[in-house]
Amino acid sequence: MGQETRLSIVRKLLDGGPRSVNALAEELDILQNGASTHLTILARAGLVVAERRGSQRIYHARRETVEYLIGVLENMLRHAD
Repeated sequence: MGQETRLSIVRKLLDGGPRSVNALAEELDILQNGASTHLTILARAGLVVAERRGSQRIYHARRETVEYLIGVLENMLRHAD
């Protein structure tokens, strides 16, 4: 999750619920194709999932996966010393 935009996308989805690519692009002031690329990367990582609603793909965060990842990172930081 080295890309700040991807972190922002996950936060938006966790805090505000499912959204379309266009809605995320508008909220983050980025191009739609950029948002789509970030969402594809996040989906491959298992952090978001898309569902088709008509002609749109609606994305939502996989909360359990994100929380697990946060726990792993926190554990790593505690044992880094």
